[in-house]
Amino acid sequence: MNVTYMSKYVFASCERTTGTILDACVESNLTDFINEEKRLSQSRQDIDTDGYYCLTAVVDGGWCKRSYGHGYNASSGVAVIIGMATKKIIFIGIRNKICLICQAIEASRIPDKNHICYKNWNGSSTGMESDIIVEGVQFLETVHHIRCTRIVADGDSNIISSIQEKISYGGRVLKVECANHAVTRFGRALDKLQRDTKRFSGKKGIEARKVFKKNMHRIICGARAIIKDHAIPINEKPTTGLISALACSLRNLPNHMFGKHDKCNSSCNEKSEPSNSDVLNVILCSGMLNAIHYELDRTLVSCCDTLLWNSNNNLAESFMNQFCKTSGGKRVDHSKAGSIVRRAKIAALSFQNPA
Repeated sequence: MNVTYMSKYVFASCERTTGTILDACVESNLTDFINEEKRLSQSRQDIDTDGYYCLTAVVDGGWCKRSYGHGYNASSGVAVIIGMATKKIIFIGIRNKICLICQAIEASRIPDKNHICYKNWNGSSTGMESDIIVEGVQFLETVHHIRCTRIVADGDSNIISSIQEKISYGGRVLKVECANHAVTRFGRALDKLQRDTKRFSGKKGIEARKVFKKNMHRIICGARAIIKDHAIPINEKPTTGLISALACSLRNLPNHMFGKHDKCNSSCNEKSEPSNSDVLNVILCSGMLNAIHYELDRTLVSCCDTLLWNSNNNLAESFMNQFCKTSGGKRVDHSKAGSIVRRAKIAALSFQNPA
């Protein structure tokens, strides 16, 4: 078609101009929703004795590449803080370990020159998320007079420990367990238990693992249903009675699934039916039932005090989905010259104003 196209230098110049506009748009957008969070906090009288606005925040982070459970060496990472009341981002941060121009200067491939350097991180990739969240919590406190007193996060991060160590009011921050992640961890533990041929060997062990495999999915789904049934609003304080009721229901779940209904409440449709003694004996004699109860206590019962709120970090996961789209499915390396920063902010604007 003989159509001229822009050179790489013109494209880079346009990209820098776009980046400046993006920065202004994102900053204005975040400020609007921060003010809205403050207004909602004041309307529900959620203000502490120091006069700070208190809110529940949902946090999560991600990298510019997929780890597949073993590759924790990403060059860039992004994390967000989302207000639970507005369901919008109130802070976004990016960490980058590489600047292509700095590398070229150090290798003497080009002369030293003034440039926008996007390198702002020298630590490990695993420390990016917690560092961004701590920066965001400090920013909200010092600039906007906001304290994130309840934080909903997944269970595989050290965010809360970093906040408690580095934030002035860290001792008062409550980690709210994400119900979805907690049940997922419980499911992984059960799957590992079902595959443990060394622990459950012999005729009884093999039979117990077969019975358990048939009921494992029902137990996992049952745990999630119990948490939903006992849920209370996020602004309501859990009482000892409510926590105890949730813990009792969760502990009774394996017994119910394997046909023992003596501790079930009146809502159980099978309470009047006789127990399935054959299945129950197989599970009991092999030690499988005790092992299931141990994993149940470790993964779910231990955090019943916050599972009562039935909170999840789906909002942050939704942003990470947007980021995955703008970064090419995390298959293309955009972390060398600021492109990952612009793509993360485009994802933020897309999340704030969905089509």
